[in-house]
Amino acid sequence: MPRRKDRFVPSEGALLHSTDYNDKELKDLTSAIGLLVGFTELDEKGLPTKKYCEGKGENEPRKAIARLLRNRKPLDSTLRMQLAALFDPNPEERPFSNFEDSPIERKVVFEFRKRGRPREDFRNLAIAYEVFEIWQKAPAAKGKMDAVIYEVARKFGISEAYVRKAIKKCAKMFERLYRI
Repeated sequence: MPRRKDRFVPSEGALLHSTDYNDKELKDLTSAIGLLVGFTELDEKGLPTKKYCEGKGENEPRKAIARLLRNRKPLDSTLRMQLAALFDPNPEERPFSNFEDSPIERKVVFEFRKRGRPREDFRNLAIAYEVFEIWQKAPAAKGKMDAVIYEVARKFGISEAYVRKAIKKCAKMFERLYRI
């Protein structure tokens, strides 16, 4: 493997299997593989040691993976095998996809992008749609939104305040769709 800035990275020839990448895509591929399986740096004694991208150092390699996955060209088989090894709940067996004599040590973990409760857009949409459907179908209900809200709250076993909140969150969309 060629040495670059005290880092050992897979050679560009080793990365290409069946797809020709341009220089930018090849750089993305090298960066992506470095994120997935780590890279080797020389320690203070000159011996190789395994390192991994962490924290904000992951951002550019993540973007590189996204660009490669969104690219219309076939995905490099090495990257495909490494992604499969990271997603597979069972440990990898020989031949290992990380250019070493051991399986990939890390795993993929999914987390929410933001703190707090996850958004409930579909839940709110279903509640607001039910209100709209009852309001549209029952002529007596027109002008009696409180009765419709009460009915929907009872149907779903939620508070009237929650129904009102869902309506408020979805109001602009319904106004655009149904011109109400």
